Amino acid sequence: MYLMGIDMSVRSPAWTIWDLHQKVFHVFALQKKESNPVGMYCGSRNGNLMKVTLFENHPDLDEKLKEVGDRTRVYRYLVGLMLTSMKFVIDDERPVNVMVENYAYGATSSPSDHLLKELGGFLRCELSYHFPRIVWYERFPTTVKLFWTGNGRATKKEMIQAYEAKGFPKLPSHTNPWEDMVDSIAIVHLLKSLLE
Repeated sequence: MYLMGIDMSVRSPAWTIWDLHQKVFHVFALQKKESNPVGMYCGSRNGNLMKVTLFENHPDLDEKLKEVGDRTRVYRYLVGLMLTSMKFVIDDERPVNVMVENYAYGATSSPSDHLLKELGGFLRCELSYHFPRIVWYERFPTTVKLFWTGNGRATKKEMIQAYEAKGFPKLPSHTNPWEDMVDSIAIVHLLKSLLE
């Protein structure tokens, strides 16, 4: 079985694919700064290998989000990275269970909220088309935080502290994209707990 946890964001998405059979976490994100080099990092936890891959972020991202035509190209780029990583990791007919954070409907809205909803719809359609055997799960961000830290209002710093307390490999940094990757790892663990 494959489990996938997606921390969806237009500017800094992260996703983890957990191959339960091979005992490998494949963690993916986009670099946020030049100080985060594109490439791979490795570690292990409880007999599971953890491979972390940083992709290059979309060039001129903020400028590209202003026009519909440009931002749909950004969405295709982001979802294309996810599909490429899935096709690289998922190589057989085992079930694929995917959890994505649901939209925080009660949260304070911002002028760019529609971007996440556009990207979220595109993501669900594309992944379902290319992997018809996906079983989808959605949970609110507060549910993920509560599961991971015991506090539904946990900060990014508290999510990272919980990650470290659980014995995961040391992170090179506590800023993006690493905090986004921690969120995707928390999501995939929540998914595993639901399926047990």
